[in-house]
Amino acid sequence: MGNYRLYYQTYGTGFPILLLHGANTCLQFMNHSATWELGNWLVDEGFRVVAFDQHGSGQSTHLADFPLDYFDKNANDAIRLLDHLKIKNFGVIGVSEGATTALNLAIHHPERVELVVADSGSYYVTEEMLAVEEDPDNAWPKTWQYLLNEVHGEDYAAELQAARRKLLSRLAENKIDLFQGRLAEIQCPALLTACTGDIYGLNHQARKMGEIIPNAQVKIFRGGDHPVMWNLTDKFSRELKDFLYRILRSA
Repeated sequence: MGNYRLYYQTYGTGFPILLLHGANTCLQFMNHSATWELGNWLVDEGFRVVAFDQHGSGQSTHLADFPLDYFDKNANDAIRLLDHLKIKNFGVIGVSEGATTALNLAIHHPERVELVVADSGSYYVTEEMLAVEEDPDNAWPKTWQYLLNEVHGEDYAAELQAARRKLLSRLAENKIDLFQGRLAEIQCPALLTACTGDIYGLNHQARKMGEIIPNAQVKIFRGGDHPVMWNLTDKFSRELKDFLYRILRSA
């Protein structure tokens, strides 16, 4: 993609589902998480899965800084990749910050996105969320940090996390709507999931987004943590399966 390297994987056949990872992670990290289990489940259910290392992550080109339009850039990367793969219409599932990218895709490309699933996403960053990030009691488990260091290299893993914290601080300071006030423009069916135990309190944002998006279904799970996909995997998978087949059968 010009001077920018984008690493991707695609597997399975059938209706295409774009799977978007969350913050600081990448495809190799996904391979050790419930996101990988979800990808395998989708293939077993007869879908084609497309996933890529988003801006600055994994084996895609590394970045020293994340721009304020970071989520738009990821959405643009996704469309260019799907064009390369000659995929026109697709569904998209995003987890955590990948959910923000997924909803931006649905806003900017309504003629192509047939359904969107946003798990534990947000449309603004708050000072309270930053405080959660900075609390050492909420640090990633050592096994996760080790994997991030292995995937990105220890130096770049630290740079990546610092760049993300800087981006989140700027988004919170400027009170930026991550969808530029355009959530109501989403035309496709949308499933928004979160849980009451989300450390960032994103169940409240999910409810608010569900009030704005015209054809949204909101499912708030009791307990759990951030994100639902990783912490309440079986319940999330059942909800996802019901949503996918209900929407695709009616298409």
